Formats: sequence, C-alpha cells, structure tokens
Amino acid sequence: MAKYMEIFVNTCQDGSKTFKAWFGKYHDESHATFDLSGNLIHASKSGSSTLREPTEKELEEARKVIMNALNNNYRLEKFYVRFGDLPKDGKSTNHLTGKKEKGVSVIEAKQNLFTGEIELVPYGSPTFMWVQNRPMYEVTGEYVGKGSDGEPLLKNAKILRRIK
Repeated sequence: MAKYMEIFVNTCQDGSKTFKAWFGKYHDESHATFDLSGNLIHASKSGSSTLREPTEKELEEARKVIMNALNNNYRLEKFYVRFGDLPKDGKSTNHLTGKKEKGVSVIEAKQNLFTGEIELVPYGSPTFMWVQNRPMYEVTGEYVGKGSDGEPLLKNAKILRRIK
C-alpha cells in the first residue's frame, strides 16, 4: 500500500459524487479523482496544484481500496449513530441541567474506506468514554440543530439497524 494515501467521497457542485485520493505525507504531493465505479477521471499533473503526478502503483492501490469498499457495500456518506435506546418521548435529556433537548442526541459517523470500521466524528465532547458497553444503532431522522454538548439532534429519530 502507498505509504501515505487518503481516500474520501467528494460531493461535486452538481450533486454527483466521486472518490478523491490524495497521496503524500501531507496529502499534498498528488491526487486523483475516480467515479463511483472506480474508473479514473482525473490525475494531478506535476507543477499544477501538486508536487508530482501520482504513480501507476498509487493509482492501482487507490482503485483497489475503492473497489473493495464498493464490493463490500461500505457506506460512502456520513450517517448518524446512537449508543443506547431511543428515548420514548423522542427527546434526550441534558444530564447536567435535567432539561430536555430539541431532539434525540446522536453522533455523526463515517465508514473507513480502507478497513470498513465505523469511525465517530468528534464534536464538542472531548471523549466518547460514556458510550462503552452500550449498543450502537444506525439512526435516521430530521436534523434539528445541536445539543448542549454540540452533538447533532434528530427529530422523529428511528433506528435503522443495530451495528454492535
């Protein structure tokens, strides 16, 4: 595998999606864009916005990661997870104040395209220690703002599936 490579899903101005692969220690040496079938659309040229063109080996390794993610149905977009059951009244409680939030507290997550692992996207809370030993669910709902800790809040939250 290339020493330094990052791949993520990019949303274009027209709403279409592509894979963007960055190569180099600081992800600034070269890059390439692939369609959602793993076909190369564009590779950076030396001297434009990058230091060099990606090598054939880097392009092939990126293509393998992309195809593995597609073949294993990895999630390409961020989604929401919740640790523990949904509150019966549809509103989480701020445990410091005892007051109800505007919706259910959730955490934004993404699936690592290299490993398939679910990664939590940090927000205001410095640690996720409080989630230990609680079931993790993928949830959906209408985003209504941020909670008292900076976490996303969902109205009409529904569990889609249990993840762990």
